[in-house]
Amino acid sequence: MLNYGRSALFCLFFVFTIETRAGSSDFGLFNLSTTPSVKVIPETDGNFIHLKQLDESSLQVYIDSMNKFLEPYIKPTEVAMENLYHCDFNSPPREHKVCVFDVQHLFHCTPENDFGFRKNSPCLLFTLSQVSNWTPTVLSGSDIQNSTNSFSTKPAQVDASIRESSIQEYVWFTCEGETAADKEALGPVIYYPRNGFPTYYFPFNNVEGYQSPIVGVYFERPTRGVNITIICKAWANNIPLDEESGSGYKKIHLLVD
Repeated sequence: MLNYGRSALFCLFFVFTIETRAGSSDFGLFNLSTTPSVKVIPETDGNFIHLKQLDESSLQVYIDSMNKFLEPYIKPTEVAMENLYHCDFNSPPREHKVCVFDVQHLFHCTPENDFGFRKNSPCLLFTLSQVSNWTPTVLSGSDIQNSTNSFSTKPAQVDASIRESSIQEYVWFTCEGETAADKEALGPVIYYPRNGFPTYYFPFNNVEGYQSPIVGVYFERPTRGVNITIICKAWANNIPLDEESGSGYKKIHLLVD
């Protein structure tokens, strides 16, 4: 009986230790399961995207995956159509309605352009995972992410976007090469419709037909034959950036042959 008691006490101590450590990160007391993660399309094993220009079938697998993801946006069901509402910053969704996301605003990153995969200028699509009743707390010009490490230091592009956005509020989004060599090999990065998710799409409340906002990231001239590591991050005060858990960011490997 004494041994059973000791085992129980050890288990309680172990659980307490794990929970204490989980809540003691530099990012404050966040429950990572209640904050959105970054999703990339196409989804692949290990987020490794290998574009083989002489292998049509492999390119088509990626293109088909992206077309399948966009299908509910392009051809919503009848019930979803009844719930869709054309929103903007002055006109948020009405009760029991959800905002339309127009795929044509993705410009180069559309099915008509095969997402740039056949032109050595690939697009990747990014969304935030759907977390019920989560509303972003946006960054302001004076905000600093709740950490002093370089991983969560805001890029200059985010600061510039905040200054330019006026009253328009976004969860800002950036993709950069992980190292100086990756940045050089990655080349120009262009965002469609822009480098952020408009806040009027949130919160997600399980209304049928909900369309997650999308950021299309267009890599105009990645260096061919180089495995490029890309780090993409979502920026809001209540999205903790956690390199170990992957919260608020996504690491991708891109190789264009």
